[in-house]
Amino acid sequence: MATKKGLGKGLSALLPDKPIYIEENKEKVTLLPLSQVIANPQQPRRDFDQEKLSELANSIKEYGIVQPIIVQKPLQGNQYMIVAGERRWRAAQFVGLQEIPCIIRELTSVQVEELSLVENIQRQDLQPLEEAMALQQLTESCGYTQETLADKLGKSRSYVANSLRLLKLSPQYQQLLAQGKFTAGHARAVLSIKNAAKQATLVKKICVDHLSVRQAEILAKQLSELPVLTKTNSKTAADPVLEEIAQRLKAKWGVKVSLHDKGGKGQLVIDYYCEDDLQRIIDSLLPE
Repeated sequence: MATKKGLGKGLSALLPDKPIYIEENKEKVTLLPLSQVIANPQQPRRDFDQEKLSELANSIKEYGIVQPIIVQKPLQGNQYMIVAGERRWRAAQFVGLQEIPCIIRELTSVQVEELSLVENIQRQDLQPLEEAMALQQLTESCGYTQETLADKLGKSRSYVANSLRLLKLSPQYQQLLAQGKFTAGHARAVLSIKNAAKQATLVKKICVDHLSVRQAEILAKQLSELPVLTKTNSKTAADPVLEEIAQRLKAKWGVKVSLHDKGGKGQLVIDYYCEDDLQRIIDSLLPE
């Protein structure tokens, strides 16, 4: 069996020109030219951390590729599509290897999707939206129910359901989730609110005040219980001076402020959504 060092350094010089086969876990491993191995266009992972790829490349350079990648037997031509192990393939390109150890399997398109998804989920660093889109793809292309997916992935049905729910986020909130501005737990709190304006209020609070998931859930519940303001039940200050004051207070405290004039009398209404809001307003009104 070829040594790890042999796979890492001078691979082409140390091994025969033709692919060789190595018995490993009852599956044959063959060395394929890197140029004949291509990425899976349906790969669930879209973002490959360049720093981690560089670390993997350094490891491959020193020790070789310890675990072969899994590829699909070509349907036509001589190109093999990656089913599992694209990070190793990318790192091998970075190092400049000419050949890569592979396990060749004859798989259906459904099996390819399953293996690719399972490998990524087992790595536990697939982004929430990437995982959700991969799960949706399996439900659409394979007709799997949430129960079936949960069984195949070794996850609970609620895990699968919560993951798929993330796709109901509006595109701008999906982008924030992909950028790491908030977590899947925060996203579920946002989705618990049906009103778009209230969702926007919660998202802003999460991003600006760095709310925990628990704080976001509490605020989501409070926002859901508030009545939705419409043109018929909403009263705005007719006096532009009062309106300007309300806007300045809103900018200062980061909460909704309303001034209602009633012929020289009126109301100043200050909304707050969590204890931090209340404390900040009190500290501003009653400085020590």
